Amino acid sequence: MITVSEPQPAVIALYLRDVAALPVAADIPPLSPPVAGTKADVVVDVDAACAEWDSWWGELMLREERQRPGMASDESSLPEPSRYPALGRLTARVQPDALAYSNDRKREAADLRRENILNKVQFQILREARPAFLKGRKARDVSLRVTQLPVYGDFRQSRSEHHVVISLNTYKDPNAYDTALRDALGWRR
Repeated sequence: MITVSEPQPAVIALYLRDVAALPVAADIPPLSPPVAGTKADVVVDVDAACAEWDSWWGELMLREERQRPGMASDESSLPEPSRYPALGRLTARVQPDALAYSNDRKREAADLRRENILNKVQFQILREARPAFLKGRKARDVSLRVTQLPVYGDFRQSRSEHHVVISLNTYKDPNAYDTALRDALGWRR
């Protein structure tokens, strides 16, 4: 099974990163469409906010990795002010805008996933895992969670054999999406 999601907490984390211009997660491109940096009129200890952001992001990605396909995503986690005071102050200042941004991106992603052509890549992967297609070889287990993020460019990051993070552009491009899935599963064409 292959499950695609765009978890709101991850989008909000990237929103906070971009709006406060935090120098974290440099390997993940900026959000697309972009958010205006320094939109938050709150004084944040940048070092503390970066350390908290890195910890929070690690927790979010670990939670995504542990979610197996077919399981509902945990959409409830915003940074807890008691655990992340710097991020808590920032979140309190921009939360309505962050939620609106995330909700808009989630709608766009859901609309895109409804288009059949993009799911052909997933169906092909699943079809290739079936024993009949493998001509006598053992069936392959396909259990993959795809975390889709609204970031610039073609981006993919294999987090584990069960989890890959991709950009919306990667999802839109059948060849790039196929490569991202196969790389995450350890399959070669």
